[in-house]
Amino acid sequence: MILLAVISISCVSAQNGTTFLHFEGKDGPRKGKNIVLISGDDEYRSEESMPMMAKILATHYGFNTTVLFPI
Repeated sequence: MILLAVISISCVSAQNGTTFLHFEGKDGPRKGKNIVLISGDDEYRSEESMPMMAKILATHYGFNTTVLFPI
């Protein structure tokens, strides 16, 4: 049980307490629409690719995007 608590604490501190990112949409064809992207897969590195995808969607298409990270 203690080992599980130590692993959980180290995972949370690795993210520096950040459990989500939010990008406000710029001008674009979908301005005002919302998208939520969920990250959490180690194999495909979604913790790196989802924030990049969110920024592209916000900048070029106007979506308000939120990326959720696992705790």
